[in-house]
Amino acid sequence: MFLINWIREWKQMKRDYAPVVPEVHCENCDTLRIQVEQLRLDNKTLLNRLLDKPIEREPASPETFQPIRTSASRHTPWSVRRQMLETEDREKAKLLKNAPKPADAVSDEEVADLEREVGVAAKERESQAS
Repeated sequence: MFLINWIREWKQMKRDYAPVVPEVHCENCDTLRIQVEQLRLDNKTLLNRLLDKPIEREPASPETFQPIRTSASRHTPWSVRRQMLETEDREKAKLLKNAPKPADAVSDEEVADLEREVGVAAKERESQAS
């Protein structure tokens, strides 16, 4: 009992005579405190949103779904599959050909005009002839 009382008195004296350290006010600490509070608020909001009871929605009707069209199945012969692929390629090429060109693209006529002005076309012909 004596030892316990002595430790209590010693701690009390240590508290009473300890130097008082003033609190240092730091802007960085304030900024970090604000950020920590914001993160805690965000985490709390996120947790509440995750734990809330989900809103029941109507299931989608089967009429809205469209069947997936496969271009080639395993059981089609190669000739039929090749024809299907060729038609798809033709359609893609047609779309690319008819697609509008960007405004900053240079036309072939402009390139030919520039070549005539600079004389690049003539030099190339001479180098190809020799």
